[in-house]
Amino acid sequence: MGVLVVSIIIGTQFLLSAWAKVRDLPTFLAILANYPLIASLPKKTFAFLIIIFEICLGFSLISFQGELIRLAFFGAIIFIICANILAFIRLIKGEKKFRCGCGESLNEEQSSFWLLFKNFVWLFVLLFCVNQNIPTVFMLSKASLNIFLIGFGFLAIIKLLLAFYRAIANIKQWKAAG
Repeated sequence: MGVLVVSIIIGTQFLLSAWAKVRDLPTFLAILANYPLIASLPKKTFAFLIIIFEICLGFSLISFQGELIRLAFFGAIIFIICANILAFIRLIKGEKKFRCGCGESLNEEQSSFWLLFKNFVWLFVLLFCVNQNIPTVFMLSKASLNIFLIGFGFLAIIKLLLAFYRAIANIKQWKAAG
């Protein structure tokens, strides 16, 4: 059951990330232009491929279909490795903070180190999960509802803790503004 909860959390993250890109495509295209290896590719086509890939990964990870989830875990591993390579190149070029184009907020700058650390943690989680027994659960069963609620609950707690951290970290800006 734990692997299914993880797949719900990661799948929801991919769907939220894809939605942010769809919602603000011009910003996402501008972010893509700042990545060295992507700068020479046709940006709109590449952006749509990323969005479609994230949507496919997201829905596959929340599908409760064991082998589909395993394939999506492999897809997510490849996706995160590629993202880490691109972030690492930007770090080597001296960018300590930048808009990565990941997550629900495209306008938020993230620390290169924090982004790489967070992605490596997700990689280890995915590598662990891909080697586990992933059951197939009937979508309309009580067990699937419980797994969805637990997964969304954990995701909500993570998001609230990150929002609390950002609020504490930026409290000086609040005092200066008001």
